[in-house]
Amino acid sequence: MDYSYNYGFLREFMESHKLQKRDLLEALGCSDYVSLNKWLDGKVPVHVTAMLRFCNYYNIPMDGFFYDGDSIPCIRPSLPTADSQTLPTDGYGIKEGRGRGIVETRVGARKITSPNQAKAVAEGLERQNDQQRLRDELLIQQKEMEEKDGEAEDTSISYPTSTNSTSVTEHILRLQLEHANDMRRIESEHHDREDRIRRDCQANFDAERNRLMDIIERQNSELSSLYAQMRKGGARYDYVRESGEENED
Repeated sequence: MDYSYNYGFLREFMESHKLQKRDLLEALGCSDYVSLNKWLDGKVPVHVTAMLRFCNYYNIPMDGFFYDGDSIPCIRPSLPTADSQTLPTDGYGIKEGRGRGIVETRVGARKITSPNQAKAVAEGLERQNDQQRLRDELLIQQKEMEEKDGEAEDTSISYPTSTNSTSVTEHILRLQLEHANDMRRIESEHHDREDRIRRDCQANFDAERNRLMDIIERQNSELSSLYAQMRKGGARYDYVRESGEENED
């Protein structure tokens, strides 16, 4: 293992989803722009509880906040048991003047602060539904295999050889991680395609605008020349007319 923190992930997520700072504050469960700016600038890591809430808010895996120099995915949180401590000893919030308290990681009602925030949340909920559906399908398949006292061999899916819940959980988490990575890749390709289309449209617009400006400039030049010729012709006509009148006198 060779873990390191991804100091650029928060800004990358913000820019790729076109979110605003107030959107991130809602997702991170804080209201401190000073801390947020430090996190976005990569000066300090995001607090652990704020990071967990952020991942829960958008339904994204937390491995985006980390790198592993060994390229071996090992961030697989285990399922809590009845004896697991999932809440701080003194609870959340400010108590007895001890600082600002701890950010609550679980997300209840979301406060949507922008259309892009709503879009990012909707994408996360869709991912969550897909993952839950995949988990249910795997559990059903596992149960069917146990009932048949055998394991079906599939070249595309490698089922766990153990029938205990730990093996099933690890297999589900591995598939969820692969699914999340695929979703991030698809989203990145989608945003890249949008950027290319936007750049191409802008380039075509600029080219057409320049072409029209050239036409207008050329027409203005031709009109100026025509006006100059008309003025010269008018002056010559006045001179001839005045000369004729003098001869008559």
